[in-house]
Amino acid sequence: MTRVLVVGAAGRMGQSLVRMIEASGDLQLGAALEHAAHPSLGQVVTRDVLLGADVRAACAQVEVAVDFSSPGSTLALVDAAKARGLPLVLGTT
Repeated sequence: MTRVLVVGAAGRMGQSLVRMIEASGDLQLGAALEHAAHPSLGQVVTRDVLLGADVRAACAQVEVAVDFSSPGSTLALVDAAKARGLPLVLGTT
């Protein structure tokens, strides 16, 4: 089972990704992130994943990251993922 980080998890595309990951037989949501001021921080995204804002901690829990957030968040993710050798899928506009 591949654990996936979704960055921008509370947005429309992020929510779609979470649903697709949960429906998949070989993927599992390992972490979900939003910006530090997001009103949904700390809420349950799936059974055992809370919406967080700590990119380094989230990267330590997964095998791949999918990002549909903002350019600033993407830059922070790239730095954290590079330090860990974490593969990224970027959909930031």
